[in-house]
Amino acid sequence: MEFDKVMAVIAALTGEPVDPAETFGDIARGGHHDAFPVTINRCPSAPGPSEVEGRSIICGSVRVPEDHDAPDAESHINLQFAVMKSRSGTPAEDPLLYLHGGPGSGNLDGLAYFAQVFDPWRQTRDVIMFDQRAAGLSSANVACHETITDQIDAVVRDDKGAVFEACFAELQSSARDLSKYNTLQNAYDTRAVMQTLGYETYNIYGISYGTKLALEVMRSAPDGVRSVILDGVIPPWIPGYDTLATPLNDSMEALVTECAQDTACNAAYPDLGSVLNDVLNKAEAGELTGPDGDVVPLEAVVSMFEMRAKHLSRLSITPYMPAMIYEFARGEALSPAIDLVYGNGFILPDDRMAALRAGVTVNDHESRTLLDLAISQAETLKETDHGLSLTLPALRDAVRRSRDLGPLAAVLDEELSRAGTSALGDPSRTVAMARDFAALVAGSPTAEALTAFVAMHFEGDARARLSAVIAAMNTEEIDEFFRSAAMSVQFSSVSFTNTVDLWIYACQEDIPFNSLAGFEELRSTYAYPAVTTYWTPTTTQYFAICEMFDHHPRENFQVPFASDIPTLAIGGTWDQQTSWKWGAAAISGFSDAQALVFPETGHGSVLYARCVSDIGLAFTHDPGRKFTDTCAQSLKPEFYIAPWVQ
Repeated sequence: MEFDKVMAVIAALTGEPVDPAETFGDIARGGHHDAFPVTINRCPSAPGPSEVEGRSIICGSVRVPEDHDAPDAESHINLQFAVMKSRSGTPAEDPLLYLHGGPGSGNLDGLAYFAQVFDPWRQTRDVIMFDQRAAGLSSANVACHETITDQIDAVVRDDKGAVFEACFAELQSSARDLSKYNTLQNAYDTRAVMQTLGYETYNIYGISYGTKLALEVMRSAPDGVRSVILDGVIPPWIPGYDTLATPLNDSMEALVTECAQDTACNAAYPDLGSVLNDVLNKAEAGELTGPDGDVVPLEAVVSMFEMRAKHLSRLSITPYMPAMIYEFARGEALSPAIDLVYGNGFILPDDRMAALRAGVTVNDHESRTLLDLAISQAETLKETDHGLSLTLPALRDAVRRSRDLGPLAAVLDEELSRAGTSALGDPSRTVAMARDFAALVAGSPTAEALTAFVAMHFEGDARARLSAVIAAMNTEEIDEFFRSAAMSVQFSSVSFTNTVDLWIYACQEDIPFNSLAGFEELRSTYAYPAVTTYWTPTTTQYFAICEMFDHHPRENFQVPFASDIPTLAIGGTWDQQTSWKWGAAAISGFSDAQALVFPETGHGSVLYARCVSDIGLAFTHDPGRKFTDTCAQSLKPEFYIAPWVQ
């Protein structure tokens, strides 16, 4: 971070409380649309070291109808959002709206990460994010509160099975109309959020399910949409569960093609596709063995394709994959590629500083000395940035506790944490305390309820201290403690909740257009049929879960449509969730669209390569611009040639 920016953040954090209306105007005063009122709240997760709430970023909720076709009905949903102001003094009037994946994942619980990903757009325009209905922090309306309270230990462990059954039963017996939690209502929500935030035109960047939602916005609620970027595309007319094995097959095809087009790789590993198929078929049949005679399972071979996209900031393992495929086929002791990649858990050793020192061409003493100084200062800067990223959020939290919460709320939090450690050695006591705590925060925020919880789980001096603190707290401090406690419970159960939210969408609107028979029928179309065997257990489980739900297929949801909105479709050849081929399929009926494919990128190519971000930024600035494959060519790997090749 720049020195002036750091000083400005410190001054803003420690000065007088910020009035968000000074920067965000009517957004902070209730929104621009009476039908979709806005409530401002503290951001649910740390927004990043350089952010100041109320000045550079604002968070809150938008109230929308559960059913936009019946807006006067009593049932409503609160959608959690964040607006990040542009860094420019004269920003463009059309912001970027990020539509997250899932469905059900949300993004506001990882606000700092997504703010960093889309920071390039903030140089010229605002960036907006919101958690969709039944997703992330906007899932309170369809959360199975009783199940989470009763089985909080299993929920925190993300222990599926009976917990899911109990949760689904609770949801279906609730007053909520689950059939309204779908992509069409999500599209109407998108329009409502942007209207009440005061933006007449806007641009969309969707990733994964966000591309499906973006397409539905283009079809059903296109008002004000200026341009759309689809990254990791899954159009509704692709049967997403019939095709669960397709992205894996297509990523294999892409690797084989990349090697065949590379002279050195093709010479070292000829006919790579046939060798890969032989390896997969033997593994599928249980006939693939390693040098020690042990059977190599199919999962071990497939893992190289799945794991290369797991470590975004690490060195790519793609250069070693052709050699690994051949080494699996050879089954010999000399397997340097497998030893390197699998032996290091798919995380390659990365000492770029040492490589830089070893690769320099300067020889005189003065140049070497200056080089060492430059590298040392670079390492110091890296450490300083890391330190600031830890210190500034800690300062923000400390100031908030002392200025916003009041000293007693902070004391109670510290005392509870200290006293609660005594229960950790007793599993049954820990589970009971966790359940009662979840029930506490789900109930009315009163001092009496908090005192009863303390009396139930603490003894002696700890109980006396906690009870005294609670008795001294005012209503605002009690309310803030309950709000923070409820957020901690929500974060602890986020994985379980996200999975439930996924099935609310998938089982109701997607599964009706898919089947196990359809999944099996695609085997004959794959270049590498063993991928079907690999995905069969997961697919079978998906369809079994969806038997718990009623289906609500929507007419024409799976039908392609035409659009004139400028659109850029992006695919990554690593992608294991959506095929890199689906981008072109999504825009086939669009009059102003282009599809790009990038090697060495996975699900959401913008997360992997800076040049993808540059292209996206240029497209948002000028949606009529056409792009070449220069970025894609720059990302192609230099393949490793194993010593046994010679």
